[in-house]
Amino acid sequence: MIPSKESEVKNIYVNKEVCISKEIKYNSIKEAIESSSEDEINIYLLKDTYESTIEINKKVNIYINSQISNKNITIYKIPSDNLFIINENAILNIEGKDDNNKIILDGMN
Repeated sequence: MIPSKESEVKNIYVNKEVCISKEIKYNSIKEAIESSSEDEINIYLLKDTYESTIEINKKVNIYINSQISNKNITIYKIPSDNLFIINENAILNIEGKDDNNKIILDGMN
């Protein structure tokens, strides 16, 4: 079987422990959100991450973990996917810390 171009692209981007929520490390923001059964989740970014579409159905707060990282962190969109889909009554809050600790959303066009 020949892999599609999309699967080839997705296999290039491999995340490892890019964020933490409730003292559990996750390999993607999407994984952290989907693992939470609560109505609100706080996610702290540890390093750059490549993400496919993240569907938001609850209140999601994304921060930089400034105790671990003292640099800008980028959330890259995997090509051919949307980065975020925010559904009705859902909230997405993304907060950097200061000029040296920004969260950058990169559409990878």
